[in-house]
Amino acid sequence: QLENCNIDIMDLSACKHHIGIICRKQEQLHFTSAKDIISNCLYVWGANKYGQLGLWDFNERKSPTFVETDFDPVNIVCGHTFSIVQSFQNVLYSSGSNL
Repeated sequence: QLENCNIDIMDLSACKHHIGIICRKQEQLHFTSAKDIISNCLYVWGANKYGQLGLWDFNERKSPTFVETDFDPVNIVCGHTFSIVQSFQNVLYSSGSNL
């Protein structure tokens, strides 16, 4: 299945304690009328004391962890205690201590 996929890094943000990355997966299907399917994926890892990874808990992640979203992420910014993700529709989503 991976032989028909291309993975591109769309955006990356890192701070001292955590990292966020947005990848784009483009998969070409072998149907006569099908177009390429493109979807962006969000992965995060690192410290999560303030919930800044957006995973609905406070557990540290030592390896990239997929974040399930109901939007198409295009940009990410990681601050010391927060993360902000921008969707394709220009909506901002934040997690952590945003004070």
